[in-house]
Amino acid sequence: MLDFSHLRPEERHVLIADDEPMVHSVLTAILNRLGFTAISAFDGLEAAKQLQAVRLPLVFTDINMPGMNGIDLCRWVRTHAPDTSVIAISGGTDLTTVVEVMQLGACDYIQKPFTVQAIAISLQKTFEKRTLVIENRNYVANLENMVQERTVELRKALHEAERSFDNTIIAFALALEMREHETHEHSIRVRDYAMLLARRAGLAGSEIHNLSVGAILHDIGKIGVPDRILLKPGPLTPDEWTVMRQHPVIGARMIDRIDSLPGATHVVLSHHEWFDGSGYPHGLKQDQIPLEARLFAVVDTLDAMTSDRPYRRALSFEDAYAEVGRNTERQFDPEIVRVFRDIPMDDFLAIRDRVATAAPVPSAGS
Repeated sequence: MLDFSHLRPEERHVLIADDEPMVHSVLTAILNRLGFTAISAFDGLEAAKQLQAVRLPLVFTDINMPGMNGIDLCRWVRTHAPDTSVIAISGGTDLTTVVEVMQLGACDYIQKPFTVQAIAISLQKTFEKRTLVIENRNYVANLENMVQERTVELRKALHEAERSFDNTIIAFALALEMREHETHEHSIRVRDYAMLLARRAGLAGSEIHNLSVGAILHDIGKIGVPDRILLKPGPLTPDEWTVMRQHPVIGARMIDRIDSLPGATHVVLSHHEWFDGSGYPHGLKQDQIPLEARLFAVVDTLDAMTSDRPYRRALSFEDAYAEVGRNTERQFDPEIVRVFRDIPMDDFLAIRDRVATAAPVPSAGS
């Protein structure tokens, strides 16, 4: 005799759905002998009500019953009581019926009249399958929870890495600005100006990210320009200008060596190109100039014009807007200028004020 003592007490309550009282008597006696308690229902509808009221691990159902028959009950159980296993019983041998109930999720099919051994073997197979199904479901649920937890941890780690990366990039750019005696907010301002303009121009998220990094590092190539040229207080000679105009190429070569920064290269290399082809370093024009670089050129010029320089006072934003407009089609892409001029001036002023308030001012001895 098979042993079912390993089952929990609640797993030993079994529902019998059959319209023949004799079947109930025989099957109940067999189940009791095997250590199970039988609950009776005399048609499919009554069985469904029982299963709605109490969660049961297993139902024996006859196929041919009035009202809701065994096939309909199998279909109902699959939809409304998926944790309940089904063993179909019938006096017929119709193969089509057997296939149908098995396709509806029945674990086994027993033909009347049945023996104690047949019921015991069917119970064993059914509970083994049920255990595997429940364990697999729990495994999947635990795996999904684990994936969600790891996803949260990964997002947090990526966020921290991005913050660390951003801070490193900003520190690098600020160090260059301090060498050049540039105001320390410049890179932050042009980055935020560029992101504002990029969003209004409809750039995608990845393009905006590349533009953001490129804006911070746009002049990083000046590291390769000698101090006597970079810090010269007066006008540069033609030879000195030749050296100075190599800083986009130097910067692009630096960026290309960093796997995580390839998208920023466009801004670094091409932000001094002019729309009419008279810029540098390669004399690109119109659509030959990458979109991010064409966009950045506008806000870089805006910041340059609205910032104080040793040799001139800053222009007002009104005058700077007008100057950008006058250089449309010569220095700047007309379509980008159109988007730029549609942005309220106050939006740029708000960025300027926010950066001035948030950015740490280096001490005189640093």
